[in-house]
Amino acid sequence: MSPARGKGKPSDPTGYAHLGPRARALCQWLADRNFDFRAAAAERGVEPAGLYREWLEVLDWNQSLAARIYRRPGLGGAVTRQAIEAQMRSFGVKRPPNVMRSLEGQGVEGGLSALRDAHSFIRTATSRERLCCEQLLELASTWQRLRSHERARAALVDVVRLARYIGDPEIVARAIRPLSYSAFQVSRYGTYDREAVDQLDDWIPMLRESGARAPLALALAHLAFELMVSRDPAERDRGRRSIGEALPLAEASGDVECRTIVKGFATALRSGPDDLDARLALLAPEIEHAEELDVDARFTLLYTHLTDLVEAARFEEADTIVDRLRGLEADCSAPWPERPRAVLAVMRGEWSKSRQLSTPRAGAPLESAAQILGLLQYDSMLLRGEWDELETATRWSSNDNPGALMERLMLARVLSLQGRGEEVRADFEEWARDDFSLVRRDLVYLANLCMLADLAHELDDPTQAEALHERLSPYRDRIVVIRVVAAARNPVAHALARLSTTLGEWKRASAEFEQARLLARRARAGPWLAWIEYDHAGMLVRAGDVEDAQRAGRLAEDAAALARSLGMSWLARRAAEVASSE
Repeated sequence: MSPARGKGKPSDPTGYAHLGPRARALCQWLADRNFDFRAAAAERGVEPAGLYREWLEVLDWNQSLAARIYRRPGLGGAVTRQAIEAQMRSFGVKRPPNVMRSLEGQGVEGGLSALRDAHSFIRTATSRERLCCEQLLELASTWQRLRSHERARAALVDVVRLARYIGDPEIVARAIRPLSYSAFQVSRYGTYDREAVDQLDDWIPMLRESGARAPLALALAHLAFELMVSRDPAERDRGRRSIGEALPLAEASGDVECRTIVKGFATALRSGPDDLDARLALLAPEIEHAEELDVDARFTLLYTHLTDLVEAARFEEADTIVDRLRGLEADCSAPWPERPRAVLAVMRGEWSKSRQLSTPRAGAPLESAAQILGLLQYDSMLLRGEWDELETATRWSSNDNPGALMERLMLARVLSLQGRGEEVRADFEEWARDDFSLVRRDLVYLANLCMLADLAHELDDPTQAEALHERLSPYRDRIVVIRVVAAARNPVAHALARLSTTLGEWKRASAEFEQARLLARRARAGPWLAWIEYDHAGMLVRAGDVEDAQRAGRLAEDAAALARSLGMSWLARRAAEVASSE
């Protein structure tokens, strides 16, 4: 009697449904091509040996598993392990010994045997240089798992240098894939890694000659990212050309992970405020295939998309992405995976929670971690009114980055809140020269304009308020997001309302305050809402209408109550003064 159906584990006719995302995606892609490695390699633009090796690598070199998965028409089902070994020989693919794995749990004799195997491999199977590349790749993978990204990147760079020396584009291709992610973790806006750019400029011609589309696309995208963080406009233009070449190559490669990584870099390059719709459209299709990626690539994709959803005020979708990111925190190697939740905690006035989440992991790149943590602390301390401490911190940051406009604006904003606006008036006039030409349309464009708008309001400068209102008006539906850290600051409509107040445009200011209030409520951002209602009350008092004055008193009372509940004592005091004056 045949066993009953429907019991036990569900059937798996393909033999690879239980694999990880990357292995499953590659196996499905190969199955769709009848496991014809030569034709599939030609389609992808790589050597058949390289594709065959990649397939075995994602299966952890499990030849028995490979035999069960492998299917070809007319072969009568699964092939044997011996057939896989024969195929490896036909492609010239040899499995490198994993010495560390072989030594685990072994005594002296077992250890010596493992080392003899490794020595035999060196002597008979490959060059010493190639074995060094294999071991460096293993070392880079280990550093990545330990979340030591700078060491992982250094090992990968050494791999490519050595592979370049021995003329092995396949090794270069294997090293380029994880290099892009490692580089993303340690890059900092404004720094210019000349050595990395020179290396990539040297490697890219070899990858072009090899015809390997995916690694070439990744190398071009990595080059574009390095150039993007430069402050040199010419280099940034070269970066745009590089990513423009990378995108069609990634699409043609048939490699889901490559396509996703390249598109992620492309969104980083299209960092200006006018590129938001393009960024959203570029990544939206990849979100549907996110589960096919490994955990690190998935985390980076979702995190990049999250920043754009918040800027577009699509808060419900953003909350969904945050939940998905939370599920990846334990397994990904990102240096600070809790960062999105820390940003949300600041937005919602959950100060103790934001402090708990604001700790980068051990091994996180110190420079990047300090920059990110500093921006989050700035927002938190500014909202709580800890301005003396914040002044000290922003002075240090401004002195360390004298060419960075954002750091100088952050310091000026703190001083103006302390009632010391006259100390920054000369700086403000310098920034306003030539119609604010110093403010570039980059990834902090809206943040810088909104800080300048706050200064124009505090300094009661109607001339510059008019110019800033004109610049900010096209983005009235946006949230100010610093995309480097996904930090969300306030609705642009709030800055517009303050500028309209300075200009005495009472009706327009009221409409902009209402829009800002709606966005703050949708974001569940209590600190934003308290500040908006306080400023709205001040505008109504300034307008001088009796009926408006009564409404101002109610708004000020609401702002004071909300501020007290959030621990924003400075705002509660100021709002209470407005309420008592009515």
